[in-house]
Amino acid sequence: MRTNGVKVDAVSIQNEPDWWVDYSGCLYTPQQQLTLVKNYADKLDRKTYKGVRLISAEPLGFDPKYSDALLNDPVAREQIDIIAGHLYGHPPLGNMKNAAVLAAKYGKEVWMTEHSVSDGLKDRLPNWSEQLEFARELNECMLAGCTGYIYWYMRAHWAFVGTGETKYGTANKKNTLLPRAYVMSHFAKHVTGSTRLDISKATFTTSTNSELESSAFIKGDSVIVMAINSTKTSHDLEIRLPFYVKSGTHLLSTGNEKENLCQEKGVTIDESVNKVVVSMPANSLNTYIFMIDQTTAINDLTQSEDDGPKTYYDLQGRRLDHPHGLCIEKFADGSSRKVYIKD
Repeated sequence: MRTNGVKVDAVSIQNEPDWWVDYSGCLYTPQQQLTLVKNYADKLDRKTYKGVRLISAEPLGFDPKYSDALLNDPVAREQIDIIAGHLYGHPPLGNMKNAAVLAAKYGKEVWMTEHSVSDGLKDRLPNWSEQLEFARELNECMLAGCTGYIYWYMRAHWAFVGTGETKYGTANKKNTLLPRAYVMSHFAKHVTGSTRLDISKATFTTSTNSELESSAFIKGDSVIVMAINSTKTSHDLEIRLPFYVKSGTHLLSTGNEKENLCQEKGVTIDESVNKVVVSMPANSLNTYIFMIDQTTAINDLTQSEDDGPKTYYDLQGRRLDHPHGLCIEKFADGSSRKVYIKD
């Protein structure tokens, strides 16, 4: 691949080792995969191919037995960089969330490497409710501990780019972005490169106590809130954050017409606050981006003048070797404070 000008980021051991197929494939049990990695992965030429990472085998339904076997073995664990799997038949907050427990403990990334929502449609394009179903899956993957999501696949009438086949309707124009591409853009454009806030650090309440899909992220000097309203009525959404914000933008998608897929409007914030009430239209996907007020965001942890060694952590308590943005500075005496570090 490199000889032909293609940069390889990562290589997987096996696609769906737990599924018997009618094309070329290979079955592994979790123990067989462990034996393979433990005995032979150290022979990979990582010196020559710098930066190429090794992905675990990718079970059909993200069966955690495959990744747990690797991560529970100290020899195999050192060889694996990324834990991966697919979501067929299992929602993200099931098997994937369970697989992510050990991955998080040992600092491994978690990738969802193949799935598609509503790909069984044979004679029509997905409706907007089905597009919101895709948004909910993306959001639930984030909540499950996902750090990478790969959709199967780009060009299809149920995917991101139209094929031009008229039997699926006039909206399926060849090489034109379909509604699902705009749904993906909410996450791909804004969540990529961020750190998810723990659910205890950001809370969301609707005016009617309706079921809500939501998540929050910090990225540089911004906090990003994803909110999906799958009901037929609009709601006010109260957002409580662990720091103060001073301005905001609302990115909104509400339907299949292009003008309703990428709306942008401001969020009025009269003063620095840590509670914001925003509108959430019916059947909508919403991204709210708030600017953190640095003058008030760093004063709620103990201050210290100690000049001793310091360590830095993100807002979820994970140690940072290269701190930037809003993070926690911890001193040798155990005291800490929130600080903002410019890139």
